[in-house]
Amino acid sequence: MKKKNSGLIIFLVIIILLLGGFIIYDKNFLGLKSENGDTSSDISSSTNKVDTNIKIGSVGNNEGKAVFNIDKDAYFYIKDGKVVFHKADGTEVVDSTIPDKVIQVALGESCNGYDKRLAALTENGDVYYNKYYNLESVGTNDYNYKFEFIKVVAEGKVYGIESISPNVFQTCGFSSLFAYVDSANKRVINTNIDYDNSTTPDNRVVYSASLGKTYNELYPYDKYYIIFNLDGPVLYKLNDGKLYFERQSGIANADTYLTIDGSYIYADSIYLYKSTDDNTDIRTIIDKDKKVYLLTITKKENYGFKFSYSVENTGKVVKEIKEQSNNDGATTYLLEYTDGSSEKVF
Repeated sequence: MKKKNSGLIIFLVIIILLLGGFIIYDKNFLGLKSENGDTSSDISSSTNKVDTNIKIGSVGNNEGKAVFNIDKDAYFYIKDGKVVFHKADGTEVVDSTIPDKVIQVALGESCNGYDKRLAALTENGDVYYNKYYNLESVGTNDYNYKFEFIKVVAEGKVYGIESISPNVFQTCGFSSLFAYVDSANKRVINTNIDYDNSTTPDNRVVYSASLGKTYNELYPYDKYYIIFNLDGPVLYKLNDGKLYFERQSGIANADTYLTIDGSYIYADSIYLYKSTDDNTDIRTIIDKDKKVYLLTITKKENYGFKFSYSVENTGKVVKEIKEQSNNDGATTYLLEYTDGSSEKVF
């Protein structure tokens, strides 16, 4: 009889525990239950968060127009949700090939005055690219341009478009078209161009377009420095301050980060220290702790690499940097060190 009573008591205790657990879960005393009762959707939303703060058109070119470099009286703008080409003589051509309302336009240009790469963003987050790569004619009050937009392939919505002059050495202000896939990252708009059916290079036609690498993937550096001249090595500084020479520099140990005493150099700023002759270039590197290094690049006369470099720790620490303007308009910098000495750099 005692065994039966004990078994009954154990059974009742289990029932009470189960009921208590259900009540705790149902009332969400411990916060285990999502507001809609679906814990799986709660987990999903926490791992796939969407930036709800960004709106289509909130980044990129919000000026509403894109003006020609060669003639400020000629430009593209938006009117009633359509892309309009305003000619220098005041006449206008309205596009009818984009089916949705346009909210942004961006214009890429190069040294060639004929080059007019045009993109448009719609209120739905789609990007369209004009097939006609170039102006049909260029002259005073005589600009002809044809509209025929094609949709750019993208993996999701685009929040803005912009024409950007890349952080590379150039002499004519070439710009590329980029599309913002979120508030911080923008991807280049790549195109496939039909060269085979073009009678001349100026009649190139785009037959497809898609989003490519991000700006940071294409240009993963903060600044660059051309050593000697255009055929000299190029020194790159990453956002974190690490330094390296590009592979095409013809310099020993290219694509390898500059180090000294077994540690990376995290540069804050770089100045020209002196050029002793046509074969030697010396740069002052100030790291993020204000320590000073000298980078010496030398032209090599012997067979092999065209250039070599060495890094020296000066043992000096910068106290203050003073910018100075010379009578000829050039800017120099006076480095004042903690030991009381100072040097002028450029």
